Amino acid sequence: MADDIHEFLSDFLEAQGLHRSHDDVLYVQFLLSNDELDNSFVQIYSGKRKAIFRLKDWFQSQNIPLPKVDSIVVLTDYFGEPHSVVRITEIEKVAYKNFTPKMALAAGVEDGDLDIWRDTRRKAIEADCDAIKIAFNEDVEIMAMWFELLYPARL
Repeated sequence: MADDIHEFLSDFLEAQGLHRSHDDVLYVQFLLSNDELDNSFVQIYSGKRKAIFRLKDWFQSQNIPLPKVDSIVVLTDYFGEPHSVVRITEIEKVAYKNFTPKMALAAGVEDGDLDIWRDTRRKAIEADCDAIKIAFNEDVEIMAMWFELLYPARL
């Protein structure tokens, strides 16, 4: 495995016949603030977090194509610095009000507790809505994207 994410990404994409600006290679801001950095990526590295979630409308607002199964996603911090690379293995679109315990568990919430998920994520979802100039409501559509961690190797 490459020593750093940039080297890994270059080697991996070349081996797949892809390049950094290919439609199947997406850069997605994973964190909404610098405060979340350590815990959020540690959950991914350790395997506790098995999916990423973004508002469906966020992708359009950022001129990023909607991910699809097998998309390569580079997860960045608040400042756009890459920290991990994943391959999407499953996608489910769901309204906020229909979020499931399975999704909460995949988001790293102990026992898939929906109340805890809502308490910890609602502000972030509302912030995403504000950023893309839509009103938050219970029907806002979330893309749940399960992944395989490609870089770094699990701790």
